[in-house]
Amino acid sequence: MNKFSKMFVFALLAVAIAAPSVSFAQTDVNAQIQALLAQIQALQAQAGTSVASVTFTSNLTVGSKGAEVTALQNFLASKGFFNTTATGFFGPITKAALAAYQKSVGISPAVGYFGAITRAHVNSLSVVTTPTTPTTPTTPTTPSTPTMTKTEGNITVELNPSPADGTQVYEAGVKTALIGLKVKATGGDVNVQRVKVDLGTSTTLYNKFLSTLYVMDGSTVLATQALNSNSVVKDGSDYVVYITGFNFMVNKDTTKVLTIAADVYNTFDSSYANSSQTISIPVNGIRGMDGLGLTQEGPSSSAISRSFIMYKNQSNSATLTLSKSANSPKASNIVSDSNGNVQKATIMAVDMRSTKDQIKVTDFVVNVTGKAPSVVYAYDGSTLLGSASVTGGVATFTSMEFYVPADSTKTVTFQADFTGATTTATTSYLTLSTTGFQAQNSLGDTMGSGTTLLSGSAQSDTMTVISEGPIFALASVANDKSAGVQGVSTSTLTGTITVNVTAAGGDIYVSKLASTVALLAYNSSTGVTTTPGVIVVDSLSNTFQNTSGNVYKLAQDTTGTMVIKGILTYSGSGTTLYDFRLSQINWGVDGTSDANAQAKSTTLDTTVYKTASQVLP
Repeated sequence: MNKFSKMFVFALLAVAIAAPSVSFAQTDVNAQIQALLAQIQALQAQAGTSVASVTFTSNLTVGSKGAEVTALQNFLASKGFFNTTATGFFGPITKAALAAYQKSVGISPAVGYFGAITRAHVNSLSVVTTPTTPTTPTTPTTPSTPTMTKTEGNITVELNPSPADGTQVYEAGVKTALIGLKVKATGGDVNVQRVKVDLGTSTTLYNKFLSTLYVMDGSTVLATQALNSNSVVKDGSDYVVYITGFNFMVNKDTTKVLTIAADVYNTFDSSYANSSQTISIPVNGIRGMDGLGLTQEGPSSSAISRSFIMYKNQSNSATLTLSKSANSPKASNIVSDSNGNVQKATIMAVDMRSTKDQIKVTDFVVNVTGKAPSVVYAYDGSTLLGSASVTGGVATFTSMEFYVPADSTKTVTFQADFTGATTTATTSYLTLSTTGFQAQNSLGDTMGSGTTLLSGSAQSDTMTVISEGPIFALASVANDKSAGVQGVSTSTLTGTITVNVTAAGGDIYVSKLASTVALLAYNSSTGVTTTPGVIVVDSLSNTFQNTSGNVYKLAQDTTGTMVIKGILTYSGSGTTLYDFRLSQINWGVDGTSDANAQAKSTTLDTTVYKTASQVLP
């Protein structure tokens, strides 16, 4: 300590000795001394001595990027473990350098993961800076006091329902909520400025599990306190920590919630796994000041506590499951341009669902059945994740980097380019499975093909690629029932499915004959489909032009409407559920006859082209 700092400490101690007795507990005095020592450290910084130039706040692992990675690389370089230029990207070299440093200082496990333990260790160190010319020390500032009602207030403190008892707390957890406090002010405003937290009668909680405590207002951090032998003090038989240096205004006759959260060590001994721990706010553990400058405290009669269960890190048991998204495109025609080319037609959407940990996806393989696209693209919304040419019916995506957050779903959409489309329809569909799929958990461990951690698959609907043809879209559906008397008279059910049709790439033709469509009645009680007694293409919009007989033409780039009806007669003795489903529409590019107008067909998704179920009779 330099001469200036020694004189400053002597002056501070002299003030403390000479000051008259006050009502603060001795532990509060200790907290104030710690704050003064922090101010000394700030003054030493101005004198050119060693201070921390960066405070690390994030867990860093392979794949991480940004300013904190750059700072970590510079720190490792200053210790002789990182012998290249800082890049801001956490790769294998950074991991190896960090593991070597961890081993040198006794941090276990020394695996090159920058978590809570290593972060706390590095933040506690000083990074030597170039001495600067001393400047006149500035007077330390304290948090400003909000405007308050000039009346005496009072606070009551109760346990908030969230988080509940038995919360699961995991290794490497960040700002995990441990206990919530409902603070109500009556009589006047109260500005809460201190929280006393009881860690129990042993050092286990802060030596084995928790590295840092936070006082939080929702997601806003009001104050932070590292847990160590300096900040944790003995109060009778219990170990407690005081968190100060914040202003939390609770206005008169309102209730606000304070949450005590914690960072958890990157790892703890397996013998402590699944153990129940408790954190408490003792009587008068919450201290504030009202508008008259009077101290107000709570809870008033008994401590309030929450228990939580400590679990080992779940990264090693994290899972990723693949499935076809509900929003994946339905079977339809894909019509090319006049040169037979299709650009970025959307074929499939896949949900990737993670559990327990953030998953980084790097590689996967898309298999193509039928007509092969020239290129397949993978998108996260409008963001291109990667693209791959198709060789031998396979599109291999490599060296990607996108993340599926823990316990969430990311939907990846696949698009494709096609070439050589003709008037002869060809089908194509995509399949994504775990074969060739590569992902990593947040520890950098690979979740490869064939493991139980990676499961599921997705297959697109079958798409029809053609140079000219109709594009179908459902417009509306309806049911109309004529009820009979059960066992005595018949009932009829009329189902109507209205379809919009757009002619793409050229003129198309359809017929009004019932054979134009495949419409079925589905008995949901038995799972049996039957053909309705009457099927009719009830009407075509005026956009369709009558050419000859039952043949109608729809000119290129125009849209018309088809109304398709089915009538089912029912006279059974029991009740049952029926709906109508449209599975196919026939069409042609030659309108010289009814047969030519139905020479081609498009298969429709009956989960889309269907009416609601109706009870008969």
